[in-house]
Amino acid sequence: MVTKAFCTLYTARLSVDDTYSLVVSTVDTTSGAREVIGDVGRATLALLEKDNNVLGEAINKSNKSAITEQLNLTNKDRKERFSEIKATIKLNVKSRNQEKKTAANGLMIFIEPYLDVTTKHINTMTGIISDMLQKFNASDSLVTCSKTIGIYEFMNELGQVNATYSELYMKRNQELAEKLGTCSSDMKPIVAKDYDNFCTAIEQMANYTPSDAIIKLFNEMEELRKKYSPIANHPKDKNDSSPKSPDTEE
Repeated sequence: MVTKAFCTLYTARLSVDDTYSLVVSTVDTTSGAREVIGDVGRATLALLEKDNNVLGEAINKSNKSAITEQLNLTNKDRKERFSEIKATIKLNVKSRNQEKKTAANGLMIFIEPYLDVTTKHINTMTGIISDMLQKFNASDSLVTCSKTIGIYEFMNELGQVNATYSELYMKRNQELAEKLGTCSSDMKPIVAKDYDNFCTAIEQMANYTPSDAIIKLFNEMEELRKKYSPIANHPKDKNDSSPKSPDTEE
């Protein structure tokens, strides 16, 4: 007997928008199979639908927040600033000025672990940038190197924009919590867990109580998972610029 198993999908890494869309598609896929998925399958599906509806409501109301546009612009600003810092370091690594080249090489070693920070979930990105700048400012050598190639002010400005983003994000979440009682970032991990539980139920049925209808449902859900798996492995930073969701989750 060949054991059936869904492909790996790191739901925790999906954005709010992608999580909501995946679940909507999954629920649609089960529309013709509800009678064959058993009591456990129907119970886990019902909970998944209920929580995803709450997530959808939170997404829609979050998009109406006046702070969302500020968050979009601030996040775009900090990403551009970080890109400018990277570009300046890379340019000076190739400099014919030995002092600048040496300084840039030192900075490149420091910044290398952070090069993909702008692909991270917005909250994760905020924390990583904050941690990076804290380490940068604690190193006299790095500060000196940054002044040598002219990015010291860039680093300070990135810190200011990052702090502004963090303040706006917390302000908006507080606003939403007061108005809604919940927000999309709170609901996303709940929905992701519900989805994982439902997939486990279907996977077990496909292995222990298979039928043509169950195998068909398994295969359709597997195709959906294959579409979202690359997104989870290489998340796009949709954050607040998404038309469906102002939050992305990790």
